[in-house]
Amino acid sequence: MIIVYHCYGGTHSSVTAASLHTKKINLHSRGEDLLALPLFDRLTAAAWGRLFYHGSDEWGNRIYSLGRGNRFLMIYNFYKSLCLETPAITLLEDIVFIDTLPCVNISMRVGGFLSRYLGLAFLGRPLCVKGTLRALPSIIELVEKVRNNYGRKR
Repeated sequence: MIIVYHCYGGTHSSVTAASLHTKKINLHSRGEDLLALPLFDRLTAAAWGRLFYHGSDEWGNRIYSLGRGNRFLMIYNFYKSLCLETPAITLLEDIVFIDTLPCVNISMRVGGFLSRYLGLAFLGRPLCVKGTLRALPSIIELVEKVRNNYGRKR
């Protein structure tokens, strides 16, 4: 199975969720742990729609993150249509899209805008880190639900 965590920019909540799922960080993670993640607060809109592989979980599920701007429905419909129209692509049943945007708080939004869109990482990145640490409990809860629902072989 493929599990894709997605959010607007694909660089904060989805990267954090994918890293939690693959156990690269944990519930006791600090700001330094987030900043050590290769994709955390590093992507721009040019990467939207591109899948980023984070590793596999203990059940062999492949874990990805995705930035999608406000176009997730378009991306999902494209994928679904491609699977239905192309017999060689049979992953429709084997991919799960998990929206991490409900976990995002105002610090993450403002920080992401400053850092990724205005290029002011020195201002935005600390806000993103603080916001993500504040959001960590809700991201952990989401990841645990995903692991419980999709983690075990069906």
